[in-house]
Amino acid sequence: MGAQQKRRWRDNHTIDNATGSQGQIRMQVNERTPWDSHDFKVKMLDWSATRGSRLAYSCRRCGRVFCRFSIANQETWAVDEQGRALETVVSKRWLSEQCPPLTNIQDDEDRKRLREPMQ
Repeated sequence: MGAQQKRRWRDNHTIDNATGSQGQIRMQVNERTPWDSHDFKVKMLDWSATRGSRLAYSCRRCGRVFCRFSIANQETWAVDEQGRALETVVSKRWLSEQCPPLTNIQDDEDRKRLREPMQ
């Protein structure tokens, strides 16, 4: 199969096998990104000619909800249950964290921190 081999194993991790200069095999495990750690269901909320579809990504495990447009700059932001944008610091933190196994008290507090409406 050649010097470079990849094989998939559970939870979407990838193992890269490569032969070193002395015939040794080194293994490298690529961890999942925080985004990939969630179990999302996706729903189209609305559509815009300039930005494409606005999609809501709801995690089945932790209950966090994110929105993003399909063709715009791909910015992703956290929203509450009514689809209102949360503060930028909440979005950045949630996007940088792995999926928590269960909903937690901090997330409930975060959902109250709405982004100020643009004026």
